[in-house]
Amino acid sequence: ALSAQSTPINNSCDSAIVITALSDSIALVRLAPTTDGPEHPTACLPSSGATPGIIYNDVWFKWTATLTGEIEFSTCNRANFDTKIAVYGPDVTCPGSDANILACSEDGPGCANFESILTFDAEEGKTYLLRIGGWGNGAPGESGVGTFSLKAFEEQGTPTNNTCETATEVNLGEGIEFTTIGATTDGPEHPTACLPAGGSTPGTIYNDVYYKWTATFTGTAEFSTCGTANFDSKIAVYGPNAACPLTDADVIACSEDAGGCDNFTSKLKFEVTEGQSFILRIGGWGSGAPGESGFGTFSLTNVTVSEGPVNDNCADAITVMLSDSIGFSSLERYDGWTYAPNGLPA
Repeated sequence: ALSAQSTPINNSCDSAIVITALSDSIALVRLAPTTDGPEHPTACLPSSGATPGIIYNDVWFKWTATLTGEIEFSTCNRANFDTKIAVYGPDVTCPGSDANILACSEDGPGCANFESILTFDAEEGKTYLLRIGGWGNGAPGESGVGTFSLKAFEEQGTPTNNTCETATEVNLGEGIEFTTIGATTDGPEHPTACLPAGGSTPGTIYNDVYYKWTATFTGTAEFSTCGTANFDSKIAVYGPNAACPLTDADVIACSEDAGGCDNFTSKLKFEVTEGQSFILRIGGWGSGAPGESGFGTFSLTNVTVSEGPVNDNCADAITVMLSDSIGFSSLERYDGWTYAPNGLPA
């Protein structure tokens, strides 16, 4: 077993681990390695990047192509640190150079924590060097663990629910899968009230997809991507019984960055009446086009607060006789108070 300070066996290009088959999940173990190899080309920095081009704490893999075609190499939403990746080839000697780099990536689109994704053209029988490391504004740079994928590239199509008119019918539930990758942007702008406090970014919900739900109860519904999307989301609800195309007048609830939600994800509540239909919209934040996109799950749940028991108030106390067993019912909410698990008002 590796200790916290062990150096991976593929710490240098010369000791690269051989990948024998394409896979969607290849283990990446990186514990206190050193840094070698050429600097990351400036073209791989973020568009406004001015940080060093070094790939810190890098490890190496080697793959001999089993096919000819476009290959995707990705740490996107698979690593616990800010990654940089690069591919060198074909059939180059270690440690690679700027002259034989085929592709590189620092912050990939749709990657929640500044991970990376790239594609490159491979030729069957040729060998390629894959390099994974961390970002840094100087030594020692970032380091961590995770997995990566190396697979044949598949073009991402446009989601079927890309427009309001093609909204997907949905029922109450949790863990409902969605993707906004490949979606276009339409619909009204996100109301200013949904921006974070002091927010001044555009009110556009970028790369949006749509769902349609018909209420099966009367009360309060919750719509949430809180902690379950891999990008900075914006969500909105329109209705009741709103027709496409939607307008600002149809918006009944919206959320950008909800309190307690990781990665700037969203959560909202709205009142419903059984039989009414509502349009749910999920998209991404952006200071301008193209905006963020990604994938994850969302929940649509009934969070209606039940009425209190008949003896909710002191004035309505129920008269009892001495007994060894007197039944009672306790609810979480009384007279506007919300109670914490310790029994005290929250």
